[in-house]
Amino acid sequence: MVIENNTIANVAYKIYINGPEGDLVESVEEHSPREILLGSDHLISGFENGLLGKGVGTFSFKISPEDAFGPVFPELKVPVSKDTFMDQGTLRSDLLYINNAINMLDQNGRKLRGVITEIGDNDVLMDFNHPFAGKDLYVSGNILSIRTANEYDLAAHGGGCGCGGSSCGCGGGHHHHDHATNDSCCSDHGEEGCDACGTPSQKQQQSVMSR
Repeated sequence: MVIENNTIANVAYKIYINGPEGDLVESVEEHSPREILLGSDHLISGFENGLLGKGVGTFSFKISPEDAFGPVFPELKVPVSKDTFMDQGTLRSDLLYINNAINMLDQNGRKLRGVITEIGDNDVLMDFNHPFAGKDLYVSGNILSIRTANEYDLAAHGGGCGCGGSSCGCGGGHHHHDHATNDSCCSDHGEEGCDACGTPSQKQQQSVMSR
């Protein structure tokens, strides 16, 4: 049996940036494999396409940015007023350091995640591109088992916020083109599963491959 849409595969894998000698960004071990429903629209296209047609055994493949998290968009690097980081009249200086990743809300209440790249006198430059935008991913692993999905599987995997699904406001963000604005605010109320500023939600941490 090979992997196709509406099959369930138990997969152990490792994901690297820019080739097998690059940085390891995710690891799923064989003693606790990930159960994947193919065709559920919960995976980035390059990961799903790389698994389709494969049988039980080892595998490896490369995913280009176009099939992962897209290119780097310059317009998603925007200045944010330091006033955004005020809390009860006090500047949250503990948040303002280079490479800090912060959960934000735009003016429509949508969740965005940005990384501080520069700090000025009045503004902070933040990059709202996905951390892996513009990067090749390399995946290697082992398919442990494959079976046809039943009705229970389709119901369990098919909706809501499970496994970082794309309907979640805090999801992995495949080709995310929302523009951050100076109307963004620090998401410090734990809304809809998002944690406090500077802390990724559980959904964001779950898998690089989830949409």
